Amino acid sequence: MLPFRSEKLTFPLCRTCVQRQQRETCDHDDEQRALYGTWTSIEIQKALQLDYRILIVYEIYHYEKREKIFDQYVNTFIKLKQESSGVPKKCLDQDGTLVKEKLQEYIDDYLKHEGVVLEANKMSYNAGQRTVMKALLNSLWGKLAQNEDVTVVSFLECMDDLLELVNDRTVEVTSLDFISDNIARTTHRKTASLTPLPNRNAIIASFVTAYSHLELLEYLLKLGSNVLYYDTDSVIFIEDRAKGKYLETGEYLGQMTDELIEKKTSAKWIEQFCSAGPKSYSYRTNVYTRYNDDGSESKQQDEIVHVKGFSLKGAAKKLLTFDSIRECVEDPSTEIEITYREFVRENTQSISVQQNVKKFKFTFDKRVVHEDFTTTPFSYR
Repeated sequence: MLPFRSEKLTFPLCRTCVQRQQRETCDHDDEQRALYGTWTSIEIQKALQLDYRILIVYEIYHYEKREKIFDQYVNTFIKLKQESSGVPKKCLDQDGTLVKEKLQEYIDDYLKHEGVVLEANKMSYNAGQRTVMKALLNSLWGKLAQNEDVTVVSFLECMDDLLELVNDRTVEVTSLDFISDNIARTTHRKTASLTPLPNRNAIIASFVTAYSHLELLEYLLKLGSNVLYYDTDSVIFIEDRAKGKYLETGEYLGQMTDELIEKKTSAKWIEQFCSAGPKSYSYRTNVYTRYNDDGSESKQQDEIVHVKGFSLKGAAKKLLTFDSIRECVEDPSTEIEITYREFVRENTQSISVQQNVKKFKFTFDKRVVHEDFTTTPFSYR
C-alpha cells in the first residue's frame, strides 16, 4: 500500500522487482526488497497494520497538531457549489414539480452532516458558478504544493538587463532569441536553492493526498478481486451485494457518487469494460441510443471512452473505440495511429499549424499482468 516512485508511481512489494520490471518469482533479500521513500505518519501506521516492517528511519518531521484549518474555506464554497447545483432530483415529484417539504428535509440533512446552511431561494442551477466553485474547492491544497522551480520567460529591451541576467550565477539561461532589433526573449530558471514562499506548504498538501489514498484503500480492500479499475477518487467494480461487494453512495463530502445515474435513466450499469492503463478505459452500458442524429432508429449500445493524452474528436473519436482499445489489450503489439493538426507557438513569437501523429497502444507496466488479465503487485506471492 506504500507508494514508491521509480520513474512511475507504483505500489510494489519489492523495490528491485519494479525497477527491473521483473515479473517472475521474486528471489530478492530484505535489503533488495525494501522500499525507500518519504511517507506521512498515517500511511506508516496503516502499513504497520498490514504487516509492513520499518527497517531504517533516516529523518522525522514533527509538527504540533492542528485541526479544521480548511473548515471556513471549504464551508464557504461548498455552500455556493451546492446551491448552484440546483434542486436535487429527489426533491421533485414525478412531474418534476418541487416538493417543498422534501427540499426542506434535504436542507436540514445537509446542515446535520456538513454544518452548512443552504438557502432554498438560492438553489438554482448555474453551470458557470458551479464550475468555478468546484475549481476553488479542488485547487487550494494543490496551491500549497505548487512547484516553485519553474522556467521563466522574459522580454528584455535593455542590453544592461540582458547582461545582468546572463552573468547571474544563480540563474541558468536555457534559451536566448532576438525577436526584433531591440527585444530579446529569454527562458531561464533558478539554479540556487529556493526559499519557500509563505503560501506553500508541501507537508499539509502531502497529508491531503495521504488521507485520500487511505480512503481509497479501504474501498479496494472491501471490494477485493471485484475491482476492475481505480484512480485517485474513483472505482469501477463488479457489484455483488450478496457477498458484500458494493459501495454505499451519498451526496456529502467524502462519499462516493454513482456516475452512471442520469436524469432519464432509473437503472444503469456497465455491461462491458476494458482498460489499457491509467486514465485509459472504455465501457458499454445496458442503455441503447434510441435514435441516430438523422432521426432513424438506432440499436447502438451507449459507449464511453476515456483516453489520456488524446482529444476524442474527429479521427480520434472514430479510431479510439471500445473494440479498438480491447484489441490493443488482447494483442499488445497492436497500435492505433492518430493523425491530427495542432497550433504550435514558435520561439519567434509566430504560430504555425503542424500535422502530427500520436500512437496509442497497451503499455501498462505498473503491475504484473497475467494471461487471464488479472493483475498483481510486483513480487506478489
